[in-house]
Amino acid sequence: FDSDGKLWVLSKSGVHVFDEQRLIRHLDHDPKDPESLSHNLGLSFLEDNQGMYWIGTGQGVNRLDPRQNRFLRITGKSKGPIQLPDEHIEAMAFDDSNLWVGTSQGLLKLSFDKTQIISQLAPIDWSIRSSQVFSSSTHPEFYDDNVDYILPFRDGVLVGTTLGRLFEIDEEDHLSEHKVPKEFRQLRGLYHQPGTDLIWCASESALYVYSISIQEAFIPDWIPGIDCVQMGVYRDELWIGSPNAIYVVNPKQERFRKYEPGNVKGELSNSMLTHIMTTDSALWFSTFGSGISIYYPSNDSFATFGSELGLNNSNVWGIYPDEEGKIWMSTDNGISVFDGELFKTYSREDGLNFSDFSMTAHAISNSRELFMGNPEGITVFHPKNLTVKATAPSIVLTGLEVNYSEDNIRLNQALNGEELVLSPRDKSLSLNLAPLDFRSPAENMIAFKLVGYHQEWIYREAGDRKITFTNLPNGEFPLLLKAAGKDGIWGPEEQLSIRVIPPFYETWWFRSIAGVALILITGGIIFAYNRRKYRNQIRELQTQQRIHGERERISKDLHDHVGAHLTRIVTDLDLMGLGIEKTSRDEKLEQIENTRGFTQGTIRLLRDTIWAINQDHYSVAEFAEKVEAFMQQYLGDLLPWKLEKTIAKERNLTPNEVLNLLRIIQEATQNMIKYSQADEYVIRISSEEYFGLTISDDGIGMAEPAEKEGHYGLYNMKKRAEDIGASFSFQTSQGNGVTIHIEL
Repeated sequence: FDSDGKLWVLSKSGVHVFDEQRLIRHLDHDPKDPESLSHNLGLSFLEDNQGMYWIGTGQGVNRLDPRQNRFLRITGKSKGPIQLPDEHIEAMAFDDSNLWVGTSQGLLKLSFDKTQIISQLAPIDWSIRSSQVFSSSTHPEFYDDNVDYILPFRDGVLVGTTLGRLFEIDEEDHLSEHKVPKEFRQLRGLYHQPGTDLIWCASESALYVYSISIQEAFIPDWIPGIDCVQMGVYRDELWIGSPNAIYVVNPKQERFRKYEPGNVKGELSNSMLTHIMTTDSALWFSTFGSGISIYYPSNDSFATFGSELGLNNSNVWGIYPDEEGKIWMSTDNGISVFDGELFKTYSREDGLNFSDFSMTAHAISNSRELFMGNPEGITVFHPKNLTVKATAPSIVLTGLEVNYSEDNIRLNQALNGEELVLSPRDKSLSLNLAPLDFRSPAENMIAFKLVGYHQEWIYREAGDRKITFTNLPNGEFPLLLKAAGKDGIWGPEEQLSIRVIPPFYETWWFRSIAGVALILITGGIIFAYNRRKYRNQIRELQTQQRIHGERERISKDLHDHVGAHLTRIVTDLDLMGLGIEKTSRDEKLEQIENTRGFTQGTIRLLRDTIWAINQDHYSVAEFAEKVEAFMQQYLGDLLPWKLEKTIAKERNLTPNEVLNLLRIIQEATQNMIKYSQADEYVIRISSEEYFGLTISDDGIGMAEPAEKEGHYGLYNMKKRAEDIGASFSFQTSQGNGVTIHIEL
């Protein structure tokens, strides 16, 4: 027995289901039906906690969802008195006691014996008074078998076809054709104007009016040409969907208006109306491409509902209300219901025979059952039978990976409720999860939340059931898991405890040692910094002291040389002033000329001194340029001279060194002019491992390199070399000139 009290009997001829001793269902194997029982030998039966039936047979396990019985599926293989001309259903309609089914191969008329809820019965148990098929094979005059629209009319029906033909079947099943123009194409809607013999025909080509009495069709001159998608009636007005606008035609008043998407009050996303449903206060209509819309006549405005509220397909064909105020609709992807807030969809997993329904293949019976057709038959259901208690699935752990490798030891620990411990070497953790809902696995959901790591729940779809964490921080983290099935109800939360062990360098003892070491290192750095700072200060003081010494030496040079020259100039001027009346004119001019020349030499000395103290240091190249400028100015073309430079290693000379070297060159040059009688004068400057200065001439030389009494040139040059810490050598002999060499 199952939970509903029904008896399941497993035998060699399949499975038999009894309700109060009445056989209500027989499951057996049909080689042509892949959804039938896999084998007739029934061996075992189980009903799980979600109400699913599991049947073991001679060839495998079968899963049966009792919810699928809520939808009655009528196909070409259905047993019983119903024989569809073709499974491709194009149109349906009800009159008082008949169901009319239009297919691509003709029209079926089913006359019921009484009002009954047939979705609760197998087709074989339907109480049908008669069944008749109208097709080109049974009625040659019915030459267009492809039925697109059916309108109950005068105790019979009007039938529109794909070729645009219009047929009528009366209450005695006589078939006749209304001769409509050949311009008619695919009749998608019919409406009989009350009190007249006029039939409004919504054709793909235009909206026509057909007069039965004169058997003529025409387009009224007060309406435009309309490419009709579908047509409905609301408050004695025709609402016609088209690709560009919804046209509202008032036949009595002979006028029309239109609503264009984007140019109305409210929201109208699509004008391709496919079906309408009326209430006391509003008009609901389905669309081809934008879900469903509402028109409010009180303020002439629109509203649209679709995918943002969960509608999974925007092509909606039929729209009907149920007794609870919900709206049911057929779409291109199942049957949807709208409760005013959200859409819910039923698919093949819920028992539908096909998910892609046809535009005009829908109808509602007197018992409020809904009939919806598709390319593989008819789905029949009563909305109240679809209200069942939803179940919430649990969630289980099916696999565990650490560092992207399977870890069955820790998987078993987790399954036994033990804490999952990760070491510092474990950089990644992956969990494979399974929601235990087999009704519609593709629509299952999982959710997880790592407490202390995630602020919100993380949601995943059925195909994404593997969750991975990388480089988790140290600590303890409860992992919460839950699942939901097709009904959207979340099951109980499961918890998995995860603990991440810190590496040694993040432990308290290591941090304590590291803290002490950091203090010592910081102290050492501060000590080294201060020591370096003090050394820099000492070097700066030493530099300042050297600069002060340089300034003193330069001041002494100014005093001893420039000052002496200036004193001599003043003395000469005084002497000339005292003897101005005693000396001749030529003697006066000679004295003035001597004083002027001496004054120019003094100016040169002063300029050299200023140049030397103008910078903190000079390169050898700069010094050589200064020497060359001096020689050019002092000797000029007086005698041949040259300056040779060999600078292999750059070095800097202090202002004091530059000034003393210049003075030595000047002293040697003056002596050469006065005494050497040289034909050539050469100065060589080199900068290699040491700085070298060589001054030579090819003059008469000296017999002895000793200072003559009253001549201090050689002494001054030696003294200046000593002042800058340089070695000084002097070489000469009679007839071989003079060579002076200085190394610094």
